[in-house]
Amino acid sequence: MKDKLKYLEIPIFMIAVCWMLVHFTYCVRGDLSHSRDILTGYYAETDNTLDLVMVGTSSTFSAVIPIELWGEYGIPSYDFCNNVMFENTMPYAIREMDKTQDPKLVVIDVAPFMFRHYSERYLNKKQYFLRYNTDAYKLSKNRIDLINAILPGDVPKLYYYLDFMFYHNNEILPEYFNWEKHSVYKGYNNLGIQVSFTEEDWSDESFSDYELPGKEKAFLDALLSELSEHDFEVLFFCGPYFRCEEKIEAAKREEWVQAYLEGKGYSFLNMDLYRDEIGIDPQLDYSLDYNHYNLESAEKITHFLGDYLCRNYDFENKSSLKEYSGWNEDYEEWKNVLYPQEEERLREWRESFTGLR
Repeated sequence: MKDKLKYLEIPIFMIAVCWMLVHFTYCVRGDLSHSRDILTGYYAETDNTLDLVMVGTSSTFSAVIPIELWGEYGIPSYDFCNNVMFENTMPYAIREMDKTQDPKLVVIDVAPFMFRHYSERYLNKKQYFLRYNTDAYKLSKNRIDLINAILPGDVPKLYYYLDFMFYHNNEILPEYFNWEKHSVYKGYNNLGIQVSFTEEDWSDESFSDYELPGKEKAFLDALLSELSEHDFEVLFFCGPYFRCEEKIEAAKREEWVQAYLEGKGYSFLNMDLYRDEIGIDPQLDYSLDYNHYNLESAEKITHFLGDYLCRNYDFENKSSLKEYSGWNEDYEEWKNVLYPQEEERLREWRESFTGLR
């Protein structure tokens, strides 16, 4: 018996080392500009309890407040997003999202295609933007496949496969030991105001002659191919964007993408067509730039989206179900504790800019 145990000592030791290495990696990963908290919260959700999942980038998680969709409509939802999500990350995000949830509807933001996230302006800025897309995921084959798909050929992949090599000098955060952490925010983040704006007139601008470049179109087709492998309904959308001359090209891309997707039979909600109905204030409602939002505009967008979903999809209001009592507790915490804190943050941001009410 002792001889048999002796042969097992090395394998047991190696398994223990690997287990500790994995969890050490979880403990030292950076915050990844909101992406980490979003994914740890998602992994903490009970399997197969979400009816709606939003997939997108920072313009998505600043626009939709899932806990308010719960409070007003009884729809359990989550913002499955990462900062600067790349276009070619999106199929892997769909796979990761679908591992633990079986949503009725997945709403996909086309902002990554509007902004052309997978481009030199992000790929050449150190490695943080790449890591926003990879390191928030649990270690898995899907994460390895994602790394192989999006890393440029000259970037060493080993430092992404074994990302503790990058993060090992970081502070150890024991609360992330298991890579799951319940979040009342459900992926939402209130982005701070950093600039003030003046809108421009786009009334004479024609967007009808624009087409995505070949690489971008290939990314979009790859996303559609992935979606065809799943049985949930899909709604594409874009938020109400701010009008400034430097962003006209992005708006052209959005219009082309919308026409292309609708031609493929997909539903598309262009919220920019409903700016007045939503009640968007061009001076007060944007945060980082022309397609990010603060708390006040996120509330408006969330309520518009909730009304739209209830009119067009058959969602059950689950607020009275016993198994969702935790969501009601989260909503009470949001309404009575967290929301007042976010309101105060917004007030302080606005006071820091001359001319903002």
